[in-house]
Amino acid sequence: KTVIPWTDDTNDCVGCGQILSIVSRKHHCRLCAGLLCTDCSLSVDLEEAILALGKIVPDNIIQHNFRFCEKCVRIVDSAREEVKAKKIDRTMEADYQKLIESRDKCDKLMVSYRKVSQSLRLVL
Repeated sequence: KTVIPWTDDTNDCVGCGQILSIVSRKHHCRLCAGLLCTDCSLSVDLEEAILALGKIVPDNIIQHNFRFCEKCVRIVDSAREEVKAKKIDRTMEADYQKLIESRDKCDKLMVSYRKVSQSLRLVL
């Protein structure tokens, strides 16, 4: 609430449009502050969400699961997939670089091997 100001000027769920009251409890999305009913709010691990979005988890956060709207969950999931893809790309790039280095070492060893092989042929 201190990071994203909540708007209480409406009583409609942003997910389904249900009018929220004392009977149908209000929840706020922790990313966009949208108002949600219980059915439309999804529980997400805040640390995972913040890491996926490239933010730092505040030290004063004790609770780990927070309610998010479906739109924000999709944004978090998309960001998480991008992070995974970047990690895979970096891993593939590092592996490719190691492969190139190994090939260069083999090429250098082949020069020595050919010299030894030719000298052995001359001896025989």
